[in-house]
Amino acid sequence: MDQDVKDILVDGDAAPAVDVKVLIAKATAQIKGELDRERSEKTRLGKIAVERDQAAVKAQTDLQGMIGYTARAEHSAIANALAAADAEASVMQADLASAIETADGKRAAELQRKIGQIEARRHTLEQGKDRIEEEIERARVAPPPAPKPQVAADPYEAMIATLPENQKQWLRQHKAKGYVRPGQEPAAAMMKA
Repeated sequence: MDQDVKDILVDGDAAPAVDVKVLIAKATAQIKGELDRERSEKTRLGKIAVERDQAAVKAQTDLQGMIGYTARAEHSAIANALAAADAEASVMQADLASAIETADGKRAAELQRKIGQIEARRHTLEQGKDRIEEEIERARVAPPPAPKPQVAADPYEAMIATLPENQKQWLRQHKAKGYVRPGQEPAAAMMKA
């Protein structure tokens, strides 16, 4: 006996009997409890991941909708600005014709400069309108965002997911025997069984 054990024991006391089977049973129960807690935590985290993926897809869909709405609003604003520029140009052209008839060169030159500015603004607006129309068309024909493939919350299920249904069922029934382990190909495990 170790000196430490002898020091603890009082004279005449015998070392306590240790039942190995009881210790093994306790350790096994503890390990099983830890595994169950780990599995439930993995399942919980898997559910959270799926919920977050679904929320991300919804947010992406909402964003596409808002982009389309914004593009239509910009298109409408540009169309209104073009109509206002056309109306302003028409008034100035009538004023220019009047200035030419009255031989008011200074006024005619000023009106021509303003008409040129309006035409430059119209050109910019038309380019913006074309760009917005292209964006609206892209948004219209773009497919909705695809949801991410759902990952199985249980790693065991993820490993056997590609197998035929009859093999999956057999492996599920015999899961406790450990035919498939992480990092092992399920088909290789089936060959060993």
